[in-house]
Amino acid sequence: MTHPTAKKLVYAALSALLWTPSSMGCPAYLSAEKVPMTNGSPRRQLKLFAVEIAASGVRKWINLPLQVDALDEKGVLKQNPMGQELRNLAIDPTDRINLRREKFGFKKVASDGAPCVTERGIELQDPENVGKFAYLVQCGNDHAFAKIHKLPVSIDPVLHKITAPQFEYDYQPNNQLMYKNMITKGKHPFPPTIAVADSDVNIHLDMQNFFTMDFNNDNVESYVRNNMSGPVGMVGSIDFFLRLLFFKIDLKMATTVGFYEDSGHIPTVVDVPRDAPKMLNPGSGLMYLWTTKAAVFDQSNPVKTMPFIQPKIVLSGWENHAKTGLSYCVGSECVFRLRGNVVGESFGLDINVPRDVVARGFFPSWVPNVAKFKKDMDWDADPKEGTDVVGVYFENGGLLKGQYKLEQWLRIGSAESISSSCPRKVNVGEAVTFTSKVDDGIAH
Repeated sequence: MTHPTAKKLVYAALSALLWTPSSMGCPAYLSAEKVPMTNGSPRRQLKLFAVEIAASGVRKWINLPLQVDALDEKGVLKQNPMGQELRNLAIDPTDRINLRREKFGFKKVASDGAPCVTERGIELQDPENVGKFAYLVQCGNDHAFAKIHKLPVSIDPVLHKITAPQFEYDYQPNNQLMYKNMITKGKHPFPPTIAVADSDVNIHLDMQNFFTMDFNNDNVESYVRNNMSGPVGMVGSIDFFLRLLFFKIDLKMATTVGFYEDSGHIPTVVDVPRDAPKMLNPGSGLMYLWTTKAAVFDQSNPVKTMPFIQPKIVLSGWENHAKTGLSYCVGSECVFRLRGNVVGESFGLDINVPRDVVARGFFPSWVPNVAKFKKDMDWDADPKEGTDVVGVYFENGGLLKGQYKLEQWLRIGSAESISSSCPRKVNVGEAVTFTSKVDDGIAH
């Protein structure tokens, strides 16, 4: 017979394994169409549960944070219809299910019963830790779980500030995708610290048989169409316009951004109205730039992170430039990363680009000195840009007519937590049945 103390130690050890630091990181996304049991049911009824084993050996269900983002076919957050709340309407296949894997637990057994008033669910598995499971369930008593989880992310539209547990994002009033300050909260004994500041975007178009056009963030206006906060994070849809003299041009670049406990998801849509090779000379592109403060970026091994900009290759044509980017591709996806640190925290930027887009020469290259880059590329210089201004450059000259989407993730946390890609992966298993029901409010 096992000694009771030894038994408790075993359960404690198992629980510790389920809480390994490597599981920390950005959220996981699931497309609702991959979870067919959810379609047709109200969004508010979808809940996530896991089995937890206490040191005493008692098994119990715990309710985990989950939110359903109501997205349209273009991935843009929907607005509440007149007199309705989206949470009360049926889940659509285009919806996105957000969750975190940190508290995935043990595989359920028949004696665990049901976590709420339900009979069926879907088993989810952490692919990086095959012993960790959670269960998506449609709860008939969803009101019992309405106020269990706090909202981790908040927005102050007056101060232009987004606040999350591990960072603060002070955005620019005319463009929410550009920040005035990115502040890491810091761990004791380190205080909150400005990591990077004064982000901007430069667009340089060297037109064939025409003059050169340059734009920056001063020419861009964005408007938050709507936003919502949930127990996983805050999401918002943004529309963009280009202001030229007395004209305001709709860039048709609506996107949905997300901010979470330790990360920010900033998709960017690039609209190309005509085939660029017929209109633009090499060296036409866009650059995101910012001023480094406490952040120190480590590009000592660019083969594993992001290529350095090579102006001569860029100016030789997009075909030669594309060869550099394709070396960062595995299958149909290409991942480019920046890694660094800010007084005790790791800091990173991930940019995911489809392979067919990289093959046209459009991918990020690290620019360690923006002023020197502009001189080498024969762009107009900005006297305010010193050696502390860095950025990433995308060559546009090879793009064909169409819209191109980049997935950008800001990452803050331990070096281990930002080592994997975003969003996190989740394996969707088979439908499961529950052998018993519970009374209202038992499984919280």
